[in-house]
Amino acid sequence: MQTAWFKAGSGLTFFGGRRACLALAMLWACATGAWAQEWPNAPIKLIIPFAPGGGNDGAGRLLAKALEDRFKVPVVVENKAGANGTIAMNFLRQSKPDGYTLSLVSTGALDVNPWLMNLPYDLAKDFTYLGTIVKFPLFLAVLPSSGIKSVSELVAKARAEPGKITYSSAGIGNSIHLAGALLAHMTGTQMTHVPYKGAGPAATALLGGVVAPAGLPADITAKLSNTIKEIIDSPDMQQKINGLGMLPISATGKQYEAMVAKDREKYGSLIKAANIKAEPGNGPLLHNHDTNETFVCLEGQWKIIWGRHAEHSVVLNKYDVCSVPPFVPRRFECVQPEPGQKEGLLQSIQPGDEPKVEWI
Repeated sequence: MQTAWFKAGSGLTFFGGRRACLALAMLWACATGAWAQEWPNAPIKLIIPFAPGGGNDGAGRLLAKALEDRFKVPVVVENKAGANGTIAMNFLRQSKPDGYTLSLVSTGALDVNPWLMNLPYDLAKDFTYLGTIVKFPLFLAVLPSSGIKSVSELVAKARAEPGKITYSSAGIGNSIHLAGALLAHMTGTQMTHVPYKGAGPAATALLGGVVAPAGLPADITAKLSNTIKEIIDSPDMQQKINGLGMLPISATGKQYEAMVAKDREKYGSLIKAANIKAEPGNGPLLHNHDTNETFVCLEGQWKIIWGRHAEHSVVLNKYDVCSVPPFVPRRFECVQPEPGQKEGLLQSIQPGDEPKVEWI
């Protein structure tokens, strides 16, 4: 076991005496102060909870460019991938609700994760829903050697041979897995899901939208929600989204929030009926307080021990998240590295800072 320790306007002339001049000066100062503070007047950060490249990232960058053109301020894209969107959502929750930090969000993060993980945030209280941007179509394909020519033939074969029809996805709980489980559930058949690790990250967003931290002022919320809807409804943006193999869909923030709540119940019922469980390593996420330091286990298995007398400890599997109070003694023990690796990998996430990766 390895152990490591961390340590005012020119050209204007006013008449009417000192009182009139003072009143006009105060009015001018108040007006210019209000104009100076009008949102937005600084760069906006758009978090994308996926790795760079691919359709999810592409849709986010299209939106960032369009927002930049509309608001005339830089919109900086920052990719924060990991834990099916949980890392990005937790970072957003800790951001200031001033309209300068937004995030794309997926079906997986909003509707699936709550049924498979103990999330470090409250989806109903910690976020402001701004609107939808895209839908992700899925296609059903079979091997030519199967002899199946239609969906009805597939269903008939699944009924005739319960459990013998298999379908693959890149992991438990992703959109392809849930689509297959939904097909089996709706048709009353039994199909076997086979997670295929070598396929790379599968699309986890059947519906993509934009959210901000809770407490966003109403005027900024309305401005963002209306602007995003106008952008997605524009023919130019719809053509660009279609070019990525996606479908544009616009909805207001309130409509989006209602859609999320409805879909969450739908996926919850499906996950329970299909007895879908989280993969080992996607286990409990401990509650994270704003003042704490957050760690996510990216590889292997780690034990975090903290407190003056080492009275607190937790074991993190892959993609588990934990927060540790700052300025207290702590140590990190590598319990189970990945095969072929000497050490596990932890990522330290400081609220408001760039993620820092450290090999321990």
